[in-house]
Amino acid sequence: QKIRSDSPAADLSPSELIMARMKGTAINNSESGHWLTASSVVVPGNEFIDVWRIGLTDSNLECEDILSEDECRRVEKFAFEAGRSTFVRSRCSLRRILSLCLGCPPDKIEFRYNDHDKPELAYPIHDDIHFNLSHSGEIALICVSKGRHTGIDVNHLGRTTGWKAVAKRTFSDAEQASFA
Repeated sequence: QKIRSDSPAADLSPSELIMARMKGTAINNSESGHWLTASSVVVPGNEFIDVWRIGLTDSNLECEDILSEDECRRVEKFAFEAGRSTFVRSRCSLRRILSLCLGCPPDKIEFRYNDHDKPELAYPIHDDIHFNLSHSGEIALICVSKGRHTGIDVNHLGRTTGWKAVAKRTFSDAEQASFA
């Protein structure tokens, strides 16, 4: 679970495409204090999972001409601009990252969808390259690995008002006391 890096996260702009190279299968946020710039590492290794953090507030991430026809149709279905922007920026970032890893133009990457509606590489064919994308709020995380299936999740916590009422209905008296 040790991170190899050359630049502390505090030195990087939140809109900069950055990543961490993780050894092992789990990430502990309290230990993940360093991230690499996108140009530092581009090919996943067998013993690493590369985790890329993308700040979704940067409109420079939008480049709809690299999206597939299917992705463009999905964009048109969004009722709100915020959802559209999040989808476009995260998908464009995914395509750019995979482009670096695979050595092909981002608009040439084709996806197929598995039984759980998760994208997988259809072209170029790389059975040993696996990836996952999660976004919430202003952050997206993308993980890429070689030789192992991988997944990632990020959740925006948002407002925490009302949690006491939920705890009162859900938890025992002893459990509620532990929150005090």
